[in-house]
Amino acid sequence: MALHLLQPAVSGQLKLLQDEFGEPLYLRDGRGIRLTAADEQLLGHAERLRESFVRFTGCAVWSAARCGSARAPRL
Repeated sequence: MALHLLQPAVSGQLKLLQDEFGEPLYLRDGRGIRLTAADEQLLGHAERLRESFVRFTGCAVWSAARCGSARAPRL
């Protein structure tokens, strides 16, 4: 899925999310990352939230663009 966001913007949002949870959500693994147990849980909740959003709005697009009359959340 393309987010059309710059890497520093994504890193900043991830940092805020980790600060909110009070624990790391991912670990650096060479050139990539590995999810922690906390992030695995968060991912499951986020996927269910996205599925509910799609069912409710009929919109599978997660961007700043409008989808019908609903406005998708900004990440």
